[in-house]
Amino acid sequence: MAKGGERFCVSVTAYGEAVLYWTNAKGVRVWRVLSGNRGKRPCEPSGSTKKKIAAFRHWLSELMEVNLQ
Repeated sequence: MAKGGERFCVSVTAYGEAVLYWTNAKGVRVWRVLSGNRGKRPCEPSGSTKKKIAAFRHWLSELMEVNLQ
């Protein structure tokens, strides 16, 4: 994010992992796994992963609002 990130997204992989990815200033997509799922493949993420994603999205949106002011 400090290296010129422009667009951000928090999503869930097919393995139920929470992932943050963004496109940097050069247009290259950079991603980081926020929560591992230890090799399991659920149909959807667990309740705790959903809560973590929601909390992180909320925090990220608040951070962006503060930085834009």
